Amino acid sequence: MEDDNIENNGNNSERDIDNGENKEEIHDSELQGENLKNATTTDRPYPPEDKEMPLSMHIKELRDRLVRVLISVAVLFAIFFPFSDDVMVALWYRLFAENIDIVAYSPPEWIISRLILSLFVSILVAFPYLIYETYMYLKPGLFHHERKYLKYLIPMSYLLFIGGVSLAFFVIVPRVLDIVIAHSGEIAPEFSVQKTMMGLFRIFFAFGLVFQLPIPMVLAVRIGIVTPEWFEKRRLVVYGLLAVLATTISPDFTGVNQLIILGIVGLLYELSIKISRLFVK
Repeated sequence: MEDDNIENNGNNSERDIDNGENKEEIHDSELQGENLKNATTTDRPYPPEDKEMPLSMHIKELRDRLVRVLISVAVLFAIFFPFSDDVMVALWYRLFAENIDIVAYSPPEWIISRLILSLFVSILVAFPYLIYETYMYLKPGLFHHERKYLKYLIPMSYLLFIGGVSLAFFVIVPRVLDIVIAHSGEIAPEFSVQKTMMGLFRIFFAFGLVFQLPIPMVLAVRIGIVTPEWFEKRRLVVYGLLAVLATTISPDFTGVNQLIILGIVGLLYELSIKISRLFVK
């Protein structure tokens, strides 16, 4: 009898131990589930203001913001166009050092040139509002640190664009036109106002675009996508691509514009590498 009692007690002890282990396993699994639940609710990888919306709502919001931008451009266009005649004449004789007459080879050429000038100025003035609407559209999907970077980079991007356009207008284009006129010989050159303005605006845009180079480079380094050393190792490839881009955006048979753009891009590229070292994470 005593042996049977001892055996029964031993079996009961083993059952208690097994039950205790099972309870501990269940408790651990419950804790893991709670931790997973907390992790998915508090540490979820989404911006705090991000929320699910139907695709139609996103399209409607994008359409509304785009319409507001187009309305602002149209209003600025309507305000500027009546003055475009005088502005066109002042712009022409500001860029040409010598007295080169304005020539229109077809009746609508002058009015088309005024329309192009008015559109360019309207977009340039309305560009900050376009950036604002774009930022407000993307804001719910951005984290706090991403918003902070954009608040600094967006105004800097616009200022750099204005700096590039100003450099082209006050320095580069007058020098290039002087070179072209100087090599025309004894024949007095005539410049079509429409073709000249179209070419000038392409040059302005090219220089404004080139001056944007530091922004993506610094941002890529700050986010951690690449390192400054990565840019240093790829100088030749970048310069080659930029040479193709300069030829495409700013066609010039003398090659002066392309050389100037490449020189400026080279300086900006090297300067951007130096600046990006200050933002290494």
